[in-house]
Amino acid sequence: MSIKIISIILIILIITALTLFVLGKIKPVVFWIIVGFAALMAYKVIPYLRKKAN
Repeated sequence: MSIKIISIILIILIITALTLFVLGKIKPVVFWIIVGFAALMAYKVIPYLRKKAN
């Protein structure tokens, strides 16, 4: 899977989670779990894939 596609999916995930959190559809714990997952992907997985691609 392309790094750009993964990045776009993560951005959409964060925007959706923020919207649902503001509207009160998800609890704060769920919101922070989603943010933590996205941060983990951004700081660990994407640089690994970038290094692997080169």
